[in-house]
Amino acid sequence: MTFKLGWALHEKEDYDGAIAQYSKAIVLYPAFHDAYLARALAWEAKSDYVHAVADYTQAIALNPNIAETYYDRGQNRSLQGDDEGALADYGKAISLNTTDARVYSERGLILMGKHEDDAALRDFEKALSLDRRNPFGYLGRGIIRTSKADYDGAIADLSQAIKLQPDFAMAYTARSKAWDAKGNRNRAEADRKKARILRAE
Repeated sequence: MTFKLGWALHEKEDYDGAIAQYSKAIVLYPAFHDAYLARALAWEAKSDYVHAVADYTQAIALNPNIAETYYDRGQNRSLQGDDEGALADYGKAISLNTTDARVYSERGLILMGKHEDDAALRDFEKALSLDRRNPFGYLGRGIIRTSKADYDGAIADLSQAIKLQPDFAMAYTARSKAWDAKGNRNRAEADRKKARILRAE
């Protein structure tokens, strides 16, 4: 009953109330795997990534064979700035499920931030081979193509990312750099302006 009440509160975005009910459920049933997952989602909604990671970790201890849980913990670790922990989780998620494009694109973004562009590019390519509608795959590949002076390829990728996600401020900013490199200042400034508007919304 407490879990169902928690989920009802969760759906109403009463995350504190939901967490309280999930916690009661866990006290009653310490091995209640789904209660840890639900509470982790509530912590995540509150941007409390430390508690979210702790609950995902407990859920993994109870069932270590669910790829999605590693992916979720990896995202929260990344949001804490724990890139190494996130990479480990994404690697584990991939070992359990090789067909989730999101995991490859998320890992690629971290690798790109660590200047491991070749490894990142492999992940972006894999993500796009699995899902041609993955905007982060196009974003990452576009950024790397800009760094390799393939400006036309970069613009094509970043334009596709924007087509898939029209409010993608990061893609506009990245495309502005490719336009700048091609010497097209007007298009570069238009993209920078669009990115500023989206970030202000």
